Amino acid sequence: LSYIESDKAHISAAEVTVLTASGQTDYSGRVEQFKGHGNSTWARPKRSYKMYLQQKNSLLGMDKCKKWVLLSNVMDDSMMRNKLFTDMAKSCGLENTMDNAWVDLYVDGEYRGLYLLSEKIDVNSENFDIGDLEKETKALNEEEINSFERYEYSYGPLHIQGWEIPEEPEDISGGYLIESDYEERLIDEASHFTTTQKEHFVVKSPEYASVMQITYIALFVQEFEDGIVAEDGINGRGLHYSQYIDMESFAKRYVLDEISKNLDSGYSSFYCYKPKSENKLYAGPIWDYDTSLGNHGGWGLVETLSDPTGFY
Repeated sequence: LSYIESDKAHISAAEVTVLTASGQTDYSGRVEQFKGHGNSTWARPKRSYKMYLQQKNSLLGMDKCKKWVLLSNVMDDSMMRNKLFTDMAKSCGLENTMDNAWVDLYVDGEYRGLYLLSEKIDVNSENFDIGDLEKETKALNEEEINSFERYEYSYGPLHIQGWEIPEEPEDISGGYLIESDYEERLIDEASHFTTTQKEHFVVKSPEYASVMQITYIALFVQEFEDGIVAEDGINGRGLHYSQYIDMESFAKRYVLDEISKNLDSGYSSFYCYKPKSENKLYAGPIWDYDTSLGNHGGWGLVETLSDPTGFY
């Protein structure tokens, strides 16, 4: 564990046993990768981790998944916010919300605390089937796709970064999983783009997007943005911004973020996805609500209440 925690890039194999509350063995097997997880939380004493099993398995009654996250909730003393709002997202019908469950974590026999075991946001999981463009691209290329040359293009504030991958599927309409994030975090990501309004997006899947793929999804989002900023809501192609998104999922996500006072809404950990053969972006899956409900560090609840116009 000291090796893993010395650098978030460090990876180790492991063995895992998952017990139910009654002490029955729910799962036991090999962990292909055990490594660190998180950005701002990584510097805290109680770390979060990623755990990749050798194959998809159900844990504690959740959907079959290969990639799991152990969330420490270190920034939330109640440790309830992430669980509360994923449950609420499921209740309001936000599709593809990740399952999670409380667990007590022991590593090498030492108790590490209360954690939230969650499915990792991953297009390979059974409950998030939007088309696996990365898997299709890998199947068409003999070399590892991360071995190809990086491609960057800028036109004013519009910037894209992808990969010069020689072979790709005929249908590149999906699935795409993108995350709105801070500009300074883009440097650590394989594929990303910035719109003309300087909104920054990481392409989480396919992680190594080809030139055609990164151009496709970047232009799709750019056309949506062009409609948003237009006075009449119509972009240069004559299309209204509402034609680019699933309005119901975005409305539900908006209400959820208003109720939760989600600090990251629209800025970080804000995911959208575009399924294969569909011409709309969907809001979700939701992620990272530990700084919601006034729990946002230096700003503090007192400052927010004393100056309600100053932050929200």
